[in-house]
Amino acid sequence: MEKVLISVIVPVYNRADTIRRAINGILQQTYQNLEVIIIDDASKDFTDKVIASIDDARIRYVRNENQQGANISRNIGLGYALGRIIAFCDSADIWMADKLEKQLAQLKNENADIVFCAEKVFVKDTSYILPFATQKAFIEQGRLAEQLAIENCVDTSTLFVKRKCFEEVGKFNLELPRLQEYEWMIRAVQKCKVSYLDEVLVHAFIRDDSITSDISKLLKAVPVLYREHANFFASYQKQFDLLLSPVKQLNLKNASYDDYEKYFQLLEETVSGFYEKDAIQFYQEVARFFVEKDYIRNFIADEAQKKHTFLRLLENQEQEFYLFGAGEAARKLYSFLKGKFMEHAIKAIIVSSTKNNSKADFQVPMFEILQCDEKIKQKPVILAVSKNAVYDVVCRLRRNGFTYIICLTDQEWQIVEG
Repeated sequence: MEKVLISVIVPVYNRADTIRRAINGILQQTYQNLEVIIIDDASKDFTDKVIASIDDARIRYVRNENQQGANISRNIGLGYALGRIIAFCDSADIWMADKLEKQLAQLKNENADIVFCAEKVFVKDTSYILPFATQKAFIEQGRLAEQLAIENCVDTSTLFVKRKCFEEVGKFNLELPRLQEYEWMIRAVQKCKVSYLDEVLVHAFIRDDSITSDISKLLKAVPVLYREHANFFASYQKQFDLLLSPVKQLNLKNASYDDYEKYFQLLEETVSGFYEKDAIQFYQEVARFFVEKDYIRNFIADEAQKKHTFLRLLENQEQEFYLFGAGEAARKLYSFLKGKFMEHAIKAIIVSSTKNNSKADFQVPMFEILQCDEKIKQKPVILAVSKNAVYDVVCRLRRNGFTYIICLTDQEWQIVEG
């Protein structure tokens, strides 16, 4: 079998504490025909000394004279790469030892241009798997483009790409301070064959100084992403989901009105003719978002007065109840209840449709809403869905006659997540 050269590009800035771990994870791959191109974005700590202490001829070190950002650094790395295959590893991330071997095998077996894999993301004391279960369902049905219109599910460190894709699709968009792999994948999925490898082959670490933690960069990136791909998002009727994502993040951080105003101004400045085209509908969506938020806040308060709370339910070991949802939130809640020896109390999982949901993570039956009889509708139903979905789920359950609905508060979710 021909041993193709794989170029691994590693952008780094002030990561003296993690860069050795990241590089060792690459050098110790079971597939050894590789080069490691490290682009040091003018680090001010001793990152360069750590790299210099690693004795391996496959390492190529390039230092930017001035800090330019990870996006430009990746593009610079592409200019130095000699391999027919390109992979990326962020400087705080860890690869599993067989990542490249497995992705190369899938690339050949599927005759694909791009292979991306699952990853485990660590944020402070919590972790989760990407893609989420709901995202994976879309991907496995061959609907990756539609999933990308809803939200991103691909991280740079999971990408494994034929060089020709960058020649056909172009490099990373330098105007984007964030979401660069998201924007690139939107271009790539329309021109290249993309395959998903359902194995966790990357451990990604989000720190307080990570780009992912910087909401100001998100505010700047979304208008650019919208401008570049408005037709793509509109083709799936998801353009306002994208535009609302910074609004929801600002809300989670209890931002001031000035922060929202800055985002609206960025939209006006970035998207030509935005206020003539989509602004009215966008503001209606923003208003609806806050109406929903207030509705859920009042709903939780009303249920609490009836003593319908998650913590109160835990006090009654004899109580039977149902969970709504089968995604990441449901798995976390199921695991928490199992740890409390209350697995027996969960009678079933309720979902909108069983078609896109796996039963593998739950040892209880799974019902669709329309399959539930009046007896079930009188029992407690605990919502285990993302915050963005709570309003729609509560409304749907109430329309179908469910009378005992429990939404977890932020404090209760913190208890669940440990």
